[in-house]
Amino acid sequence: MINYLIVIYKNYDLLDIQVNNFKHKFPEKDYLLTVIDNTPNQEKQNIIVDPIIDQYVSIDSQPTFDGTSHGNAIDVGLEYCSGDIIGILDSDYFILNDQIQIGRAHV
Repeated sequence: MINYLIVIYKNYDLLDIQVNNFKHKFPEKDYLLTVIDNTPNQEKQNIIVDPIIDQYVSIDSQPTFDGTSHGNAIDVGLEYCSGDIIGILDSDYFILNDQIQIGRAHV
């Protein structure tokens, strides 16, 4: 099973598109979806978390212009992920291939 990790930063509209894309591309729900909200505290929105999201974590965040905040959000998100394969996606990166399969090597 793949555990997908997405970090959002002020882009709740992209999260909605991601959720719809996952529903359309992977209707079997053979994955875990973890979302980390790294939006600055004063700009966070109250949202209704779609049931397709297995874990939605809002972290303490202050506005910055460097990658440190994003990297920290990924590190936090990895703590919530499990499984052999973790796919880290930017919120504006959309999976287009619905034939992703996990194969086992034959030894």
